[in-house]
Amino acid sequence: DKLGILGGDFHGTHCSGTIAGKACSYDDSCFSSSNQDGNAPEAKLAVYDCGNNSGVSPDSATKMFTIGIKAKAYVHSASWVGGSNRYYSYLERDWDRFQYSNQHYQAVMAAGNSGRGDTAMSLRNAGKNTIVVCASRNKDDGMGESYIADFSSMGPTHDGRIKPDICAPGKNIKSAVNSSSRQCDTYTNSGTSMACPGVAGAALLVRQYFMDGFYPSGTRQKVDRFTPSGSLIKAVIL
Repeated sequence: DKLGILGGDFHGTHCSGTIAGKACSYDDSCFSSSNQDGNAPEAKLAVYDCGNNSGVSPDSATKMFTIGIKAKAYVHSASWVGGSNRYYSYLERDWDRFQYSNQHYQAVMAAGNSGRGDTAMSLRNAGKNTIVVCASRNKDDGMGESYIADFSSMGPTHDGRIKPDICAPGKNIKSAVNSSSRQCDTYTNSGTSMACPGVAGAALLVRQYFMDGFYPSGTRQKVDRFTPSGSLIKAVIL
């Protein structure tokens, strides 16, 4: 989380709500007729703090992701920019190397918000194994979710690869935020930071689909359960 205009931590909370937020606790004390849950509301989150007073200072992939795996977290959502404008950086090589060596792990990362004016090669994350997410507009927002948000960073990468991999709604996204009480409030924000957790939540659902044995019959079958690779999850999403 970073300190924002609300006077407290909100960025990570907002992203977390998109992944796994629940508008209600699903008991008799709360009922909601609107679709305000995160993409994977039954998921559990493991949080790694890589921020400091000057921004983001990530540890190595092995250190960060291994701690996540110990918490049984195999999908990593990163709503921050780490690369150097379309170039394949050390950070991206580090993440790719870890995902190659740990086939069941999948990282999802925001593309960046430097695309205004149709700026080509404005991409800020260029990992090969990582799912890099651009932002589309939202439903009932302008021309709708089938159109790219004006701020969303664009490819290709410096070495000619097609990136970002996929877009998700990232314009005017309402999600959780801290409040003056101990209850969550909501806040509307825009950015590829808001699109990235939407794809991460979808990745969790795809992973669960295979682990619960829904493939290939479409119904839960114990005999068909298996742990999908990150590359399979990525292929299904794309």
